[in-house]
Amino acid sequence: MITIKDIAKKLDLSASTVGRALADHPRISAATKRRVRAMAGKLGYVADTPARMMRGGSSHLIGLLVPDIRSTFYSMVAHVLSKCFEREGFHLAPSITEDDRDIEMQQVRELISARVAGIVIVPSAR
Repeated sequence: MITIKDIAKKLDLSASTVGRALADHPRISAATKRRVRAMAGKLGYVADTPARMMRGGSSHLIGLLVPDIRSTFYSMVAHVLSKCFEREGFHLAPSITEDDRDIEMQQVRELISARVAGIVIVPSAR
């Protein structure tokens, strides 16, 4: 797995400069940001989401809880929401509740513990 330190070493930069460049920090020049992003892409760098979340951030995931994805209505809603969220840099994570409030609550707790950016829920009829 490629780390920020690997990118920093290749570019002869500090790891903190690379981290700031990847986070689009305003004190980092546009040229440095381009170099860092190009090297990150070349090396196949993938951000460490759990580490970012430990520092107080949230993921770019939005949970979607629906009773049954096989329903034409819910699958259409999931598709439209997915496209809308993608345009804003988020990804939809669907979850099936089977219209069971215990499953629903368990999934809500799991999504919250994963620090999702938000949750769209069709609550159980019960």
